[in-house]
Parts: sequence; C-alpha cells; structure tokens
Amino acid sequence: MSEKPKVQTRHISPKSAAANYTAPSLHTVVSKLILDDEAFLPVYNAKETAVVLKVNIPWNHSDPKNMNQRPPLQLPHRSTVLVNCGFSMEIPAGYRAVISPTSAMAARGLMVVPTIFEDKVEVYVTNVGREIVVLNHGDAFAELAIEPVYQIKWER
Repeated sequence: MSEKPKVQTRHISPKSAAANYTAPSLHTVVSKLILDDEAFLPVYNAKETAVVLKVNIPWNHSDPKNMNQRPPLQLPHRSTVLVNCGFSMEIPAGYRAVISPTSAMAARGLMVVPTIFEDKVEVYVTNVGREIVVLNHGDAFAELAIEPVYQIKWER
C-alpha cells in the first residue's frame, strides 16, 4: 500500500511581525529636473518603484564626416567608464538618490557607482563580468530611486 505524500504548510503565528505586515506606501517627491534632451526624461520601471536611467553618449564633434554619430561605449573586463545620464536634478532636503544597475545589466556583470555633482547625474559603470559589454546611446542601464534620510540621535 502506498503512502500519501506529506504536505507541508506554513503557519504564521499571530504574534509574529509578518502577520501584521503591510506594504509601505509610496510617497511623491517633487524634484526640479533639467533635461539635456527629451529622450532622457526618466520613466518608471515596471514596478513603479524607480526610474530607468539611459546612457547619454555625446555627439562625435571631432570627425566632421561622422559628426552625428554616437559611438558605443565598450567595456572590457575590469574597465570603468563615466556615463552621463542626460539630466540634472535637485534632490529635496531630507532625501537621497540611490542608483543601482538594472537586473539585465547586473546579470551581464555591471556595477554602478553614482555621482551627483552640481546636480548633474552621472554614473561610474564597471564591468566585473568576463565578457565585453557594449552600451549604446539610449540604452537603459540603471535605476534611480529617491529615499528619505533619517537623522540618527545618539544616546549614551
């Protein structure tokens, strides 16, 4: 006679913190935005939790024949490049910008370190993967979220 398979169930105790969990609400933060080009207007990702950042490669002004071309950025293993995101923004007091790679770029081995200098949003991108990664003008490569910053009150 065959035994019935055992079914495992998970029970959350009414006293656990998970029993009363509610998802945090999203807050709207108003920020002044200055675009280099309308194509770089940040748009929300599918989850609407962050905005997608795109690669802004400047025009090739050094070659008069190919002045309107924007050559791709090639990142060999262990190389780093500074990527202009095509816009400036003011971060409201009490908030900070958090920039992380998109899941597709992280899977390809890219790490990002954001810089916001004089309100200009730029990102250092490092390829820690084994393959050469090519970034083209307008490629989505990172996501930006604005988070509140809390002051720590130290007690002795």
